[in-house]
Amino acid sequence: MKAERKKRSDYAALKQKLYLRLGLTAAAAVLAAFLARKLTMGQFANGIVGFLSAFFRVDWETAFEIYWRIVPNYMGVWVSIFGVLLMLLFFWPLIRSFTGYFDQIAAGIDRLAEGETEEIHLSPELIFLENRLNRLQRSLERKESRSRELQRRKNDLFLYSAHDVKTPLTSVEGYLALLEANPGLPPEERAKYTRIALDKSRELDAMLDEMFEMARYEQQEIRLEKREIDLYSLLVQLREEHFPQLEAGGKRAEIHAPEELSLWADPEKLGRVFDNLMKNAIAYSDPGSVILIRAEEEGGRITVRFQNRCAPVPQEQLDRLFERFYRLDAGRNARREGAGLGLAIAREIVLLHGGTIRAESLPDGLCFTVCLPAAGPEAGEPAP
Repeated sequence: MKAERKKRSDYAALKQKLYLRLGLTAAAAVLAAFLARKLTMGQFANGIVGFLSAFFRVDWETAFEIYWRIVPNYMGVWVSIFGVLLMLLFFWPLIRSFTGYFDQIAAGIDRLAEGETEEIHLSPELIFLENRLNRLQRSLERKESRSRELQRRKNDLFLYSAHDVKTPLTSVEGYLALLEANPGLPPEERAKYTRIALDKSRELDAMLDEMFEMARYEQQEIRLEKREIDLYSLLVQLREEHFPQLEAGGKRAEIHAPEELSLWADPEKLGRVFDNLMKNAIAYSDPGSVILIRAEEEGGRITVRFQNRCAPVPQEQLDRLFERFYRLDAGRNARREGAGLGLAIAREIVLLHGGTIRAESLPDGLCFTVCLPAAGPEAGEPAP
C-alpha cells in the first residue's frame, strides 16, 4: 500500500503539468473560436464585405449577399474549423514537450548502457525517474567494480597457486628421483627420504584443498544458513577434534566460556573459522604450552578469542596475516603446511556474518579475536 501511494506521488508532478497544459490548450482553442465568432460581426464583417466587393468588383449589396451566404449561414462550420486549426496549433507544442520527456529518458538509458559514470539529470517533473536511473547507475558501477575485482582475484589466485605449489612439488620430485637413482641406499636413508616426500605430498594436498576452497568463496555468492548454535558445545567439540595434534606437541586447550552461551550463525561455516584459528594456534605455539579459548557476550555481540603462547609477532607481519598465501616465517613452525589461505577464508566467512576478526601480538603470545552479532530472528533476520 505504501509503495503504491509513493508511486502515485512520484507521478503527481508530471501528471499535473500535463493536465495543466491540456487544459490551457483546450481553453485557448475555445477562446480562439469565440474570438473568431466575434470577429465575423460588426466592423470586421464590414471589412470582409468591402474585401469581397473589391476582389470580385461588384457593388456593396452584391458583396454583402455573398458574405451572408458564405459566412453567417455556415458560421458553425467556420468556427469549428478555426477552432480545430487553433487546437492543433496549440497542441503541437504540448506533444513536443511530452515526447521530450521520452527523449530525456532514452538518453539516460543510453548513458547507462554506455557505462558513463556522470550523474543523469532530467526535467524537474521527472525527478523520480532521475533518482531511479542514478540508483541503477550506481548499482551497475558497483557490480562492474566487483566483477573486475573478482577477475583480478581469480588471476592472483592462479598466479600465486602456480608459484606456491611448485615448491613442495619440486621437493617430491627431487626425493623420488633420488630414490630411483640410488636403489642401493641404506634402509634408514630410504625411509627418511620416503617420509620427506610423503610429508611434502601431504603439504601439497592441503594447499590444493585450501586453494579450491578459496576459489569457491570467490567465484560464487555464498549463502549463509543460520540457526541458533550452542557455542560452548561447538568449542568443546573443536577441542576434541584437535586432541591428537595437541597431544603430539604436549599441548592442551582450555575453554573459558558460559555453558549457556549461544549465537545465531551458520554452524558449518563458523566451524571452519574456529577450525582455522585452532590449527593456527597449535601450529605456532610453543611446545607444552596452553591454548586459551575465551568466549563472552557483551552489548549484543559475542567475542571469541584464541590465545596461544609464542614469540611476539612484529606488527608488519600482523598486518598481513589475513592476506591470501601469507604465512608467518617458517622458523616459527617445524612444518610449513597449507597454502596460507586458512585465515583469508576465515576472514571472508566472518565478514559474511557481519562480524570482525583481528590479530594482536601479546608479550608472551598471539591472540585472534572474532566478534560476531548475537542477534537472531527476533532482530529482523528471517528464520530458516
